[in-house]
Amino acid sequence: MQGDGLAAAEGRYESAEALGGGQPVGGQRLADKATALQLLALFTLVALLALLGQAGLVNQALTKQQNRYRSEIETLRGQVRQLNEQVEQLQREKERLRSVQYPNRNGLITENVPEKKTAYLTFDDGPSENTLAVLDILAQYQVKATFFVNGNATDFGRAAYRRIAREGHALGNHTYSHLYGKVYASIEAFMEDVRRLDELIAEETGIRPDILRFPGGSNNRVSPGRGFMVALSRRVVEAGYQYFDWNVDSLDASKATPDKDLIVNAVARQSAGQKAVIVLFHDSPAKKTTVEALPEIIERLQHEGYSFDVLGKSAYAVKFL
Repeated sequence: MQGDGLAAAEGRYESAEALGGGQPVGGQRLADKATALQLLALFTLVALLALLGQAGLVNQALTKQQNRYRSEIETLRGQVRQLNEQVEQLQREKERLRSVQYPNRNGLITENVPEKKTAYLTFDDGPSENTLAVLDILAQYQVKATFFVNGNATDFGRAAYRRIAREGHALGNHTYSHLYGKVYASIEAFMEDVRRLDELIAEETGIRPDILRFPGGSNNRVSPGRGFMVALSRRVVEAGYQYFDWNVDSLDASKATPDKDLIVNAVARQSAGQKAVIVLFHDSPAKKTTVEALPEIIERLQHEGYSFDVLGKSAYAVKFL
């Protein structure tokens, strides 16, 4: 009986070996799982390697793109630098052209031409009662002007200098005496007369003029001649002055007291088509009609688009010499 049971057990074991390929059923399952895990790990590794490869390609592309952008930025920076240099060069050239002297359409020398239409009203030979009337008109129109004054050490003259300065107008030197024979006797005689007026104006206003107008203009018939005036004009520039002539003559000095309409029409005719005008007036005692003409002249110039300014050392300048 025992032998039969042992034989039966052995038969069942042999049957199990036959069915399982020589291994128990549980062991086969474990082997299959291990194989599956190995395959999964292999696939995962392959996928990771593929992703890393793609990431490397993407990184290379990004690096190339970044380098290209850097190169383009450097190129743009270089172009900006070149443009800035060109702008600076153009600005320097603009400043050079503004300061250069060249003849205008009337054969005059001009300097520092303004960018917009500008009128510079100038009054010679004061101060007088007419100076005060001119100042009243300028205040009414809110216009500034330049007064090339002579020496007047009276209380009236000193007060006039102070008012001119106080109301924002420019004070220029027109020599103390305005006596042709005296001021044009020599270059040093001229400079002495100018210094005398500078001292008077500085004493009253605290302003020492650095702008000047020659009696009769820089090219006149009352001095020893053109050569003398060329030398004198150089001398005043060396002394720190800028001198001014004019490109519009109001003709108010054509006679003692010319007709008002002659003055108005002269300014209108001569200023037509000009970008910048320095208008010559006189405010000496006889020039009543200059005062009468001034409001209409200001209004006409305003209508023509002119703004008004005062002369200064770096302002627009017109010179005969």
